[in-house]
Amino acid sequence: MTLYSLKAVTYSYDMLDWDILGFIKLIAPTLPEGENPYAFYLGIHSQNHSILPYWPEGYEFSFLPGYLKKNYDVSIMDGFIGLRMKAYNALKDILEPLGEFIETKADGEPIVIFNLLTFGQEDLDKCEIEYFEGNPVGCSKVQFVMDDVKNKPVFKSKLHGGSRLFCTDVFKQAVEDNGLTGLYIDEDLDNIFAN
Repeated sequence: MTLYSLKAVTYSYDMLDWDILGFIKLIAPTLPEGENPYAFYLGIHSQNHSILPYWPEGYEFSFLPGYLKKNYDVSIMDGFIGLRMKAYNALKDILEPLGEFIETKADGEPIVIFNLLTFGQEDLDKCEIEYFEGNPVGCSKVQFVMDDVKNKPVFKSKLHGGSRLFCTDVFKQAVEDNGLTGLYIDEDLDNIFAN
């Protein structure tokens, strides 16, 4: 089995014009008492926060104009996966056990944002962790325990703060079989750049 790094295509735009600060202010009153809304949002991927219970009713987006020029099916957006309906219908069965779907719209078009809630277990003996003053600050080489990730078509890495996504052949094949666009699936797990 081969593992891959899942990335946006080079020179592509995020799918959505997402006002993050505005979104944080909207969800702040719905968060548990004492929860700092900024810390909550920043920890969505690293702390595996579910955002579906706090999603504002009727919250919608606009597509970024640069994204529409290419008209991709999928967008990797800072740890989230934006799915147009063609991609959602093709990937929903694979993704469903791994996270949560947030149904919304962009410029009136139904879309789905996928919040991945599944970590892959890193093989720490084979990873190269970078330190600054004794504290871990990054990971220059990541390897995963194959027995852990073999049944996780898409997963994220704790060593990368949960924002870098990885996948197996199962996900790659589903993308290819359905002709989905907007993803670069790279065998080089450590290269943060796309094609």
